[in-house]
Amino acid sequence: MLANSEFIIMLNQAATDRIELANLLNISDKQLSYITNVEPGHGLIKIGSSLVPFENNIPRDTRLYKLFTTKLSEVVEQERIEEADGHISEEQADFKRKILEVQKNNPAFDEIIEGYLKQSW
Repeated sequence: MLANSEFIIMLNQAATDRIELANLLNISDKQLSYITNVEPGHGLIKIGSSLVPFENNIPRDTRLYKLFTTKLSEVVEQERIEEADGHISEEQADFKRKILEVQKNNPAFDEIIEGYLKQSW
């Protein structure tokens, strides 16, 4: 499937995955350095036969960062701060409390979070 893809975004990769990707996509050692122990938002994009390194740092204090981050703990912490400052509605605060309760022992937590992220307030 990857060999047939014209567009692939690669972020930090585990050693075993890097080896497989290097063999499959003809990635040089220099190019592998862009997906080896890199910061979040850094990586390689494969477009056709080209490999392009990228660095995409999004400031953490922006709404865009909240939409793109995969670090749920950061989102929850920021929303707690907003709640304390009175910047969110009681409905949002109640919903977040329910999420935190469910997170503790629910295997379907990811589905619940996905639904939350799709909501617009």
